[in-house]
Amino acid sequence: MIRREDQHMADESGFCQEYLLMIRKRRQYYLDIFRKMQEKKSVFSFNAAALLFGPFWLIYRKMYLTGLLLLLLYAAPLYIHALLFPVLALLWSIMLGFLGNDFYWLKIRRVIRKFESAEPAWKKGYMEIIGGTSVFPVIVALLLCLFSVLTLAARGIYPVAPYDFFWTGR
Repeated sequence: MIRREDQHMADESGFCQEYLLMIRKRRQYYLDIFRKMQEKKSVFSFNAAALLFGPFWLIYRKMYLTGLLLLLLYAAPLYIHALLFPVLALLWSIMLGFLGNDFYWLKIRRVIRKFESAEPAWKKGYMEIIGGTSVFPVIVALLLCLFSVLTLAARGIYPVAPYDFFWTGR
């Protein structure tokens, strides 16, 4: 249910109430960010949560496929070469920190466009399900990461530690 003050927030920012259904948590923050991105005609805006939590932020914001793909990209260099891992992880984190809001905005616009001709009651119910945030998938992703690391360790596969390279020259 959209409250009167929420509708006022949507009207003030120039976005329809579907945005409110999709965003839910931190509505004012995202509406302000999206409005500024529109005014500047820029995809860049800074999101500290996306920078710090990377793929887990994407999963929390229900961008599951993008989050899982980025999670795989984060983990892959760890088992290729340990020196590559911190550099790539930092680059991907910075990229997501500056493009995360755009990824989120694209998702919201895609869903709204896809269902703009749907019956209002059905659309509202669907957006309440697909929008917002979810902690459970983040916990599942963390457990899968832990399981992956433990499984590899049990098989004797360990990533090369960066200090090994510097001290031994391997």
